[in-house]
Amino acid sequence: MTHVHLLYQLQQIDDELLAARRRLQVVLQELQGSEALQRAQQRKDAAYELLQRARRKQNELELEFGSLNAKLKRSEQRLYSGEVRNPKELSDLQQEVASLTRRRGGLEDELLEAMVAAEEAEATYEQAASQLQAAEVSWQARHEALSAERDRLEGRAEQQTAARKELSARIDRASLAAYENARQRRGGIAVALLQDDLCQACGIRVSGTALRGARAGELVTCSSCGRILILH
Repeated sequence: MTHVHLLYQLQQIDDELLAARRRLQVVLQELQGSEALQRAQQRKDAAYELLQRARRKQNELELEFGSLNAKLKRSEQRLYSGEVRNPKELSDLQQEVASLTRRRGGLEDELLEAMVAAEEAEATYEQAASQLQAAEVSWQARHEALSAERDRLEGRAEQQTAARKELSARIDRASLAAYENARQRRGGIAVALLQDDLCQACGIRVSGTALRGARAGELVTCSSCGRILILH
């Protein structure tokens, strides 16, 4: 087997190695965490904060309502007990009962709204918690698949690296240097197939001298793109 054929094999190995390494980078990045899972966690956290605020508001109004109700009850008992006989004091007490009654009505409305808001906040939180749980299950499966792919890619890259080292040792330094130079300058394609007297990389017809050299297994390059030519 000529060095040109070995270089073509080397290019195939390098292509597979590059593809494996690029995919491995993507897999490793994905393994850092799931954006969907992070968003689901953020939604749950936000829903929990909203639920806590709604519950605190409800508890505050319940305490205020209970305190006001007790005060109103005491005032009504004094008003209707017959103990208060002073007209001024009686009038003040009547006004206080009326004011407390109005305030109680307003508090009842506020408390009802707070209870509805708390119920809605709890429903939102439960939905967010359910979505987070589903996202965690999905991420666990995805994580396992990515981990398995990472292991396969690392194993494949290790095999290809070893194969490249072994193959490179069979190629003379000048040919290997020409290959590395062409691969770097020509977008990773150092060796181009020669078919129907045309370089399949750039489409230019090669000279007769180059064609004879390629047929003889010599290291010849395309006069147009500079890639090493190998007969198809």
